[in-house]
Amino acid sequence: MSAVASHHTSTFGCWIWLGGIESDGGYSRFHSETLGVIAGHHWSLIAARGPLAKPVVRHRCDVRCSVRPDHLVDGTQAQNVADTARRGPVDELSPQRTASVAAARLRPAPGGTQR
Repeated sequence: MSAVASHHTSTFGCWIWLGGIESDGGYSRFHSETLGVIAGHHWSLIAARGPLAKPVVRHRCDVRCSVRPDHLVDGTQAQNVADTARRGPVDELSPQRTASVAAARLRPAPGGTQR
């Protein structure tokens, strides 16, 4: 996790990736000596929990450049699409903007539970 720790800053609870970011999608990119070029959120979840059971890493916070492991969960592409349909797309203007939206979405609703 030390590589993740040295490449992020905390913003509204998310760990915003400070390394390479895809210009066409806003996802982080990381070069691992063992895995090659990999999305930073994939690498973060693998480093925190071990091999993934499912092929897609979903952002519970909806911040594409977040690498905070407890904001990430493995799943399927169908689950990822369903997440977006249920929550709606996130404004991708900036990592800080999306992180503030994420913080609001991760807060428990009154009488509810955190998602």
